[in-house]
Amino acid sequence: MNYLTLTTLFNRTAWADTLLPVLLLIFACVGQTYANPILVQQRVSLLNTNIDDARNTAVEAAIKSVLLRTGGSVQANAQISNGIVQQDTFNIAHQGKLQSATILHEVHTEDELIVDINVELIDMRPRCEMTPNQRKSVTSSFYFADLHSSQENDMQDLALWIPTKIQQYFALEHSTLAISHIDSTPWYPGLRSSPTASIELGKKFNAQYIISGQIDDISTQRTYPKAYAFWQKEKAQRQFAARVAVYDTFTGTRIFDRGYQFATQWHDPLTASTNIRSRQFTQSPYGSKIMATIAQIQQDIEHHIQCAPQRARVIGIDQQTVIIDIGEQQGVNADTLFTLSQYSEQLGAQGTNILITTPHQAHFEVVSIMSSTTVIKRTTGMLTQNIQHHDWVTVLP
Repeated sequence: MNYLTLTTLFNRTAWADTLLPVLLLIFACVGQTYANPILVQQRVSLLNTNIDDARNTAVEAAIKSVLLRTGGSVQANAQISNGIVQQDTFNIAHQGKLQSATILHEVHTEDELIVDINVELIDMRPRCEMTPNQRKSVTSSFYFADLHSSQENDMQDLALWIPTKIQQYFALEHSTLAISHIDSTPWYPGLRSSPTASIELGKKFNAQYIISGQIDDISTQRTYPKAYAFWQKEKAQRQFAARVAVYDTFTGTRIFDRGYQFATQWHDPLTASTNIRSRQFTQSPYGSKIMATIAQIQQDIEHHIQCAPQRARVIGIDQQTVIIDIGEQQGVNADTLFTLSQYSEQLGAQGTNILITTPHQAHFEVVSIMSSTTVIKRTTGMLTQNIQHHDWVTVLP
C-alpha cells in the first residue's frame, strides 16, 4: 500500500497531490491505470471567512466527494482528553491516485462562493480483461420536461445538440461504444414507462444499447441591481438539469440512470436568440459547463459498460451453423467462444406477456469471421432448429 502525504499548498489553477492536513488519503496501487475526471460544484458560505479559505474548503469537499463516489472507504479517528478533542483525523482509503483538482469557474456573491471543480482521479483498479473494440448503440433527441424554459433564448436545439455531442465524444475517445444513429423523436418518456420497449428498438437498429435523456430544467434566475446602483446591469444565472439512462436491448432493462445539474452565469440578454452551435456559446460560462457535463456523461457511460459482456444477435441459421451480427470489427477472433441465450414469452397473472430469457451452457465456436458478422457452430449436439432469429450469444471471457 502506498501512502501519499498531502500538504496545504493551494494553487488556484490546479491542486495536484495537495490537500488540507485534516484529510489523509491512502492509495493502494494495483493493476492498470486510467484517468477519470469528474466535474463537481461546491457552494461555500463566505460568512466569517475569506475567499481563499472558502476556496480551500470547496476544493477539499470536492476531492472528498469524488473519492467517496468512486469507491473510497472512510475511517474517522478522534483522540479525546478530558472531554476535549485533541486530534481529529479523517482518512479515505481508495485504490487510486489523485492527479489534480482544477477550478474551472467560480462565482461569488456577498455571502456565498460557488466553485466548479474538475477532479481528475487515476483509478488503479484492474480493468476487465476483455474489452471488445466497439459495441453498437443508438440514441435519440433529448426530451424537454419543461418546454417553456427552452423557449427563453430559443434553446430548443439543445434537445438534438446534446446527443450529437455525446456521439462525437464517443467517436473521439478510444471507446467500447459507438453511436450509429440519433433519432429525432425523443425516446425517454416511452422507455421510462416501458423499459422492455428497448428490445424492439435494439432489433430495429441492430444495437446493444439505447441511450436516452431528458432535460429537466434550463430556467434562468435574474438578479436586479439595487435602486441606488442604477448603472449596474441586471444579472442572470441559468440552471441546467438533465437525466441520462442506458438500456440493455437484449434484456430490456435500464442499466444506467444518472442525473447531472449545475447553475452558472448566463451571457446573453434574456430576450436574445442563442445560437448554441456558435463558438460564442460553447466558450461562454454556460456553454463550457454543458460541454464539460457532456464529457462527463460520455465517461460515466463508458466506465459503466466497459466490462459488461459483449453480445450479438442471431441473424441467420443454416444447417448446423448460426450467423451472428458481430465480427472482426468487434474483436471476434478464431479462439472466441460463445454461449447461447433464447427468448420466450409466458402469460403472466395479469394477462400480459412476460419475457423469459433462458441461458444455455452449451458452447459455440467460430467457423468463419467476416468484418461485421461471424458464423459459429455448437461444439457438440444442439440442433439449430431450436434456435430462432434474435436469440443471442454472449462472448465468453
